[in-house]
Amino acid sequence: SAASPRPLTFRWGSSSDAMLDGNLTTEVSPSLALLGTRLQPRVAYKITVQGITFLGTASDVAEHTLTVLDGVPPPLLIIAMPSTPPLRTKTLWVSAIAKYSACAEDTTASLAYSWAVSRGGEYAEDRVLLTATGAEMQVPEDTFSPGETYHVRLLGVLTSGTSASASQIFTVGRSPLLARIAGGAARTVSRTAT
Repeated sequence: SAASPRPLTFRWGSSSDAMLDGNLTTEVSPSLALLGTRLQPRVAYKITVQGITFLGTASDVAEHTLTVLDGVPPPLLIIAMPSTPPLRTKTLWVSAIAKYSACAEDTTASLAYSWAVSRGGEYAEDRVLLTATGAEMQVPEDTFSPGETYHVRLLGVLTSGTSASASQIFTVGRSPLLARIAGGAARTVSRTAT
């Protein structure tokens, strides 16, 4: 989209913190970036913004509450599985992906991963078939039943004790029936042979 010849300006502020409000009064852009290190942990900051046209007409004030975590925020965990349904006859590899917040001070903090796979669409301790640790989990062939639904749960714990989790449900596919003629792909015979 093309830029407007008469763009909006924005009035940023804070309705909960006078010092932050004073720092934000010079901001006029449509987006705002704040350094988490300049804010106090466990304090709810109310950030306000108002759009203003070139004629001076102002929009309603929008408000957003921002709370700074104490320490490294937990990453977002993603379970990477093949796009095709897993088969009973094939080994299944599942991987953990951790996406850290852009405002995290340490995006290389190590995670201790633990996996659990249970039968059914919801996780249940009494139906756990397989557990593993590490960034990848290998599920051997013949672990699952064709047509059954399973729930895989991933837990990642930082050294600080902060944790994150992810889960995914999948259904095991059925292997296709294959027919084959014994003796190779091609044969040559005489008309008189049987």
